[in-house]
Amino acid sequence: MRLLFITQYSPYNPSSGGPVYKVRALANKLALRGHLVTIMTADTSHLLSHRHQIHLREMERGINVIHLRSLFRYRATTVNPAVWEVGRREVQHADLIHIFGFYDMLGPVVARLAQMYTVPYLLEPIGMLVPIVRSIGKKRLYNRWVGRRVVEGAARVVATSLQEEAEIIQSGISSDLIVVRRNGIDLAEFSNLPERGLLRRRFDIAANERMVLFLSRLSPKKNPDLLMRAFGNLKITDARLVIAGPDESGYLKRLKNLASALGIASKVVFTGPLYGQDKLSALVDADIFVLPSRNENFGNVVAESIAVGTPVVVTDKCGIAPHVREKAGLVVPVVQHAIEDALARLLYDQALYRRLCDGCKHVARELTWEEPVDQLQELYRALIVEKPSCHTSV
Repeated sequence: MRLLFITQYSPYNPSSGGPVYKVRALANKLALRGHLVTIMTADTSHLLSHRHQIHLREMERGINVIHLRSLFRYRATTVNPAVWEVGRREVQHADLIHIFGFYDMLGPVVARLAQMYTVPYLLEPIGMLVPIVRSIGKKRLYNRWVGRRVVEGAARVVATSLQEEAEIIQSGISSDLIVVRRNGIDLAEFSNLPERGLLRRRFDIAANERMVLFLSRLSPKKNPDLLMRAFGNLKITDARLVIAGPDESGYLKRLKNLASALGIASKVVFTGPLYGQDKLSALVDADIFVLPSRNENFGNVVAESIAVGTPVVVTDKCGIAPHVREKAGLVVPVVQHAIEDALARLLYDQALYRRLCDGCKHVARELTWEEPVDQLQELYRALIVEKPSCHTSV
């Protein structure tokens, strides 16, 4: 099959988080099965000052990556004047198109081209379909003027969890058109882990201190402030809280001010973004990983923590929660006292902690990419023989 992936987030930019790893993993797995995969994405490394639009092609493991140069950027959304020209050429050669994300200007253009050339496309909104947290008014306007047409033309809408499926249904899309396909992890990436203690030494965290880790974007949606309040209330003398991740809209400053106000500034370490081996070192050195999100369509980093053997605490608003519950971690409501209780249980109940550490190995094997890629491959084949049509309404 000739597959065209559309994503605002470059697969070479780890700061964009979960969508990057998902697209890259799916592309690699499908390419290894003999499919031809092209990824069309935005290049934000430099902005053009002239009228000639350029696209770059790169090859990696048989995957063709097209970076469209950006003329303008607002948050993650870019304006890429060459998208119509390049998209028209690529759509005509594709058997199927998979659009990742929702609030951008690449997906709508390619969706329109797909309808013109009767090429079926999947929409995977990666948790973005329902407006939450910020710019809700702008997102609703986008849905009304642009997003609705993208949804209506999709052959299927992909949810990564039952939680996201319920949200998509609530937005008005028929359950018959929704496919639930979880995310996964590549265990090969965790076969040669860094030695324990590298990150601790770098940030002066003693070997005998318990380390509680938050590793994600620093944003209100991820709720690191709730974790800081819970950690502060426990008043544990031999524990450190590590807050790792890229800042979003100046939220880091608010978190540092909160640490001072709570009197725990000496107990909180802000590392900034961690990628690659640094990220693995953080997960290996942690005793507990916590993701207290208000809403998370899946939670890839939770799966990564489990893959290195570090038990987790997640909220019941994380899509991965059913895979985790009482097997590799604790699942709690999005309230401070519940997070406090979960942390206390894992810090003081050694039998529970050891059981969840052992459970990480089994859950990690259940979360590999093989099953989701099998499912996606069969879905692609089925949709290619269907005539594209506008199925959904919102």
